[in-house]
Amino acid sequence: MNRSAEGVPLVRADLTVDDDCAVRGQLRRNPFQDDALLARWEAVWEAMWQRTAVAFAEPVELLQSLGSVLGWQTGAQVGVDPLVDPVWTEALAALWLHPAWRDVEPCTGQGRGEFAGESAGTGSVRAGFCQHPYGLPTPRPGNAVPFWLEDLSAVIRPLPDCGWGDVQVCFFGGNRLVAAGGSALLLTRDESLGRELCRLRRHPPAALACALGLSQWHSLAGRLARRQELAERYRSLLHGRTAFRLPEGTTAGRVWEMFLLTMASGAAAVDLQHFLHQSRIHAASPLWFQPTVDPAFFSRLPGWQAFRARLLAVPLYAALTDQTHKRIINRINRWVGGQGRRTLSSQAEWGPST
Repeated sequence: MNRSAEGVPLVRADLTVDDDCAVRGQLRRNPFQDDALLARWEAVWEAMWQRTAVAFAEPVELLQSLGSVLGWQTGAQVGVDPLVDPVWTEALAALWLHPAWRDVEPCTGQGRGEFAGESAGTGSVRAGFCQHPYGLPTPRPGNAVPFWLEDLSAVIRPLPDCGWGDVQVCFFGGNRLVAAGGSALLLTRDESLGRELCRLRRHPPAALACALGLSQWHSLAGRLARRQELAERYRSLLHGRTAFRLPEGTTAGRVWEMFLLTMASGAAAVDLQHFLHQSRIHAASPLWFQPTVDPAFFSRLPGWQAFRARLLAVPLYAALTDQTHKRIINRINRWVGGQGRRTLSSQAEWGPST
């Protein structure tokens, strides 16, 4: 098959031959339940984070079990920042829990203001849900929220300014940094909470999910090193800093789940996206930042709207070849030197919300 004819996808699962062997081997042994394998899967997370780990087959049961311990009732409000992975807001909806949204700063993505939900005031919010963002300031807990969940699906490893929440949760979908059959994991320093969650858990991850997760774990360091290498190449070879800003901060220990260009305007983001699509290179406003909500959501969060409008995600994954990566960089630089210059000349650069 001619790979070039398929185009360059925006995301691609970092699955290896070893992952395939691990899944096939587990299929021959026991595809359904393996307590020893589950214990190994939880143990690698406990060793890295130095806290109790409890794995679930999917996110809904994780939140259901946590809500039972914390006394969440049907219809309770959970505060959510819009950078949280949509899988968690979908899980809240499945449990008849109502998300109360908080806006973000339009330039940084940092959470701001109070949560706006069906009931007045933040006192009715039973918990807050935030994500450690992609190179952006971490939203800080507020005094009015009694319990905080921190989504680490895009971070995985302990990094500076991570781990401040009462619990940390991870989702292991197919395109995440670690894939484990769509299962989920909760981390807590409270050992009694961990024991109670284990007691309530009815569906731990299947043995196949644990086998895949452990295999992905063994290759994680190499895959992250490759992503960081590609990110550094983007940072050093992309031109046109008046057209876009590159991710800020040092790269030491940085997890590059995606590479985001902050464009000078929303119009510039759309124009570069279309330009890359003409060369069969997929780029898009980050779908990770697209909560599943009613249409009125957008009008209630103007800061999030402005923040997301200028973001453009371009391909970044371990399977990206040097040749393809060079082609992406060349096309972006070609846009900056031609079509992009004309687009920017007709726009007010770095406007707040275009």
